[in-house]
Amino acid sequence: MDIERSRIAQGLKALRLEHNYTQEYLADVLGKGDYSAYYRIESGKTELKFDDAFKLAALYKVSMEEIYDPSLRGHGRVMSEAREQLYPANRMNISVTLDGKESTLKQQIELLTKVNELLA
Repeated sequence: MDIERSRIAQGLKALRLEHNYTQEYLADVLGKGDYSAYYRIESGKTELKFDDAFKLAALYKVSMEEIYDPSLRGHGRVMSEAREQLYPANRMNISVTLDGKESTLKQQIELLTKVNELLA
């Protein structure tokens, strides 16, 4: 497991415990077949997908940045100002992986549209 995936996994576990959610509940929220799919994300065995990160950010009412970098949580205004110096306002770099299926493309466009609306 790489360091970044481990950091994300630890942050997700902390959020889940803070909100008293079970892995089963989160698997259901993410549309996974059973809790083991979420367990693999939280244990760092599986990479967190963009659409899952988006759903978790909405559920926990945190930014996508805080899902991918848990060290940003709780630093409030100071971290916001530091990020603002590094990145222009209302901008985010996102990678999208496509598999050649039209359904995947439509799903990614839907998610990117939602993110764009949040940034507007």
